[in-house]
Amino acid sequence: MAFKFSNRWNNIIYLWSSGYLDTLPDSFRNRISSKSFKIKLSLILKDFSADFLRLFKSDVIPQNKVWFLALTQNNYDALKKIKQGVPNSIFISFFRFRSNINNETYYFNLRLRFLYDLIYPIMLFFYALGNKKKALNYFDLLVTVNGSYEECLRLLKKAQPQAIIFSNDHLVIARALLLAANNLGIKTHYVQHASVSEYFPPLEFTYALLEGQDAYDKYLRCGNITSQVHLVGMSKFDDFYDQINTNNTLKTLGLAFNLSDDLAIVSGTLSSIHKKFPNLKIILRPHPGELRDLSNFSGYIISDSKKENSFEFLKKIDVLITGDSSIHLEATLLNVYSIYYVLSTRNVFDYYSFVKNGLITHCEDFNQLESQIEQLIVSKKNIQKRATYYNAAIGENFCGKSTQKIIEIISTSL
Repeated sequence: MAFKFSNRWNNIIYLWSSGYLDTLPDSFRNRISSKSFKIKLSLILKDFSADFLRLFKSDVIPQNKVWFLALTQNNYDALKKIKQGVPNSIFISFFRFRSNINNETYYFNLRLRFLYDLIYPIMLFFYALGNKKKALNYFDLLVTVNGSYEECLRLLKKAQPQAIIFSNDHLVIARALLLAANNLGIKTHYVQHASVSEYFPPLEFTYALLEGQDAYDKYLRCGNITSQVHLVGMSKFDDFYDQINTNNTLKTLGLAFNLSDDLAIVSGTLSSIHKKFPNLKIILRPHPGELRDLSNFSGYIISDSKKENSFEFLKKIDVLITGDSSIHLEATLLNVYSIYYVLSTRNVFDYYSFVKNGLITHCEDFNQLESQIEQLIVSKKNIQKRATYYNAAIGENFCGKSTQKIIEIISTSL
């Protein structure tokens, strides 16, 4: 038995129920939808408490503006220069008690979602009639889904935005807001801000502004595309397109790791590299969302990803080592030689297909990594052209002008 709201719920949790969660380590998955019943109950209690407190918070959002949705710092960084060129626009985000983007951002609360929390057991029962497996596996995540669409409808009817620009197409709030905007006929624009995978939901925005052919090909495999698609390159690369690395040998090595990587493996890899190449300068870069204890890395130069964007970090190095991360593409765009080296224990390989498509080099073990570093110390190739499939601006007359191209598309559509 299927209910209309069940289809919405499935749409909103598309990424998380598509198998993506199974690729994540428990330390990361536990923040979203845990395998542990005890942790699931803890997540539900946390969400109930937050929704109750939001009952007492009001939001004041100006009407008839162009919204730039920034749910994370990465979203904000990807959109800030585009927003500067769009008149009558504001940054908007969902209010969280422990974090915010900045003081120029307007926050909405979805105040009445707590009332939907009270009837959640009933809604989950009806949802389970047609989606038993998902209800059992994701009942903690579905708490945040319940009422979000309805509250986004109420928010949009009140604020009446001219259009909404997204840089995230899979988080719960983003999906709920997208469905609500589509229901009300509000134009939506999706600006890709990182590499995509085939776990992502199909494109359902009015306009999809993708970086290159790779993203378009992957979205085709995700399902039916209802968006008007433009290949626009990477906006955040504009300021750096004329600052590519021209060194022909390796002098400074960068190692980046993300939330799903194992710190013990990262530490061991760093120690082995330092032991083999004691004179090689090494810069370490954690993910901007990293919350784990990094005191074991105090002896290394660390790029603060909360203050220094990825391209500023990449400008300082000649070679990058990392696992499954979109920073591989950014490195290649700057002509920084990038090496795929597994830094996690999860059963995932080449998540973004960078190795498969010839963008980067894969080292299976430390012996191969050591050999590759030795070669790069002697001679480093120019590899930027490898990124053409991923960035439509490479070699075109709008290279370095992707931001302006995006602004023109958005402005013309308003």
